Amino acid sequence: MSYRIQRLVEYFVIKEDGVIIYVGQSGDCMRERMLSHLSGYDAQNVGKYLKTMTKEYRQEHVTVGWAAVDNPKFEEHHYLSCLAEKQKNWPKCNLKRGRPPARSRLGSKHQSEN
Repeated sequence: MSYRIQRLVEYFVIKEDGVIIYVGQSGDCMRERMLSHLSGYDAQNVGKYLKTMTKEYRQEHVTVGWAAVDNPKFEEHHYLSCLAEKQKNWPKCNLKRGRPPARSRLGSKHQSEN
């Protein structure tokens, strides 16, 4: 069972008034990652942006969602692209485009199939 839990990847979104402003992932502790973003105590753009909001505004206008995925077939940049296309604009707090790692698990699989 612990092996299965270790293989879970959690993708999460942060929304402002229903619009996705950030897509992230955590492979170890999503709770800590979310707390650092939502409290504004991280160096990422999303934390800085959320820190400019009052607590009352955040409570009323900011929501989060997540999904735990066992052995994901896609990587963060795939989810980012899909969500950006769906909402017709890029999540404003995702400055990086979620580029795949140099040795992408999926990239090597697709290359071997071609």
